Amino acid sequence: MDDTERLKPANVAMMARSAMPGSAVAGKQIAAIATLRGFHDIKIEMICEIGRVDITLGQLLKLQRGAFIDLSDEVVDEIAMYVNNKLVAYGEPITARTNYGVKVSRLELRPEIEDES
Repeated sequence: MDDTERLKPANVAMMARSAMPGSAVAGKQIAAIATLRGFHDIKIEMICEIGRVDITLGQLLKLQRGAFIDLSDEVVDEIAMYVNNKLVAYGEPITARTNYGVKVSRLELRPEIEDES
C-alpha cells in the first residue's frame, strides 16, 4: 500500500480502530487527526467576535478614523471564536503586556467525527 492509499480516510480509520480495539470514538478521532496531518500548513480564517451592531449604510459611510461604534451595553464576558464562519469555541479577553488576546474557555467542536456525505 503506497502513501496515497494509506492516507485515505477509510484506511486511516481502519488502522486506528485496529490499534485501539473497543474504542470506536477514540479511533475515529485518531483517524481524523492522522488524516489532517497533511493539511497543517493550510491557512484558515479565524474570527474572534466581541460584539455586533446593526447600522445603516449611511452610518457606515460616515465612519472616520477614531470613530466610536457602540456594540452593546453589556460587558463582554465571552468572545465567540469562528473558523471559516463556523463557531468552534468561546474565550475570554486577556491582555499580556501591550498585546490583546483570547484565552479559550470552552470548545464547541463535535465530540466525534461524522461522515457528512
